[in-house]
Amino acid sequence: MQRLDAESVKERRGRLRRDVELNVNLQYRNHRGAVGRWCRTRDLGLGGAFIGVERCPLPCKTPVELVFLLRAGSVIRLYRLGARVVRRSEEGLGLVFDHFDTRTFQALLEVLSWGDQPPRGRA
Repeated sequence: MQRLDAESVKERRGRLRRDVELNVNLQYRNHRGAVGRWCRTRDLGLGGAFIGVERCPLPCKTPVELVFLLRAGSVIRLYRLGARVVRRSEEGLGLVFDHFDTRTFQALLEVLSWGDQPPRGRA
């Protein structure tokens, strides 16, 4: 496992964040029902993420779920992260994670420890 280097790590709101691009499916409900949109994380941490998504009308406090796949050798696993929108900008949405299971927590730790190697993930 590689150590995190200072240039690629961000400290925000007392929680470690790292620049990570990972394909995720942003899932939420609107007046028409369930919606899923493909987007990419820009940064990721144990407490939340910033995702690049244009023209997304979600107000702050909206509950969402990030769904993504990670490959470890020949095994592909599905992960789901419950979150809420806490910030909006023209570039995307800031999310804080509400809850996730131990397996997902361990996957986040692994993604955050990859150093300069990009995650092999797609959703």
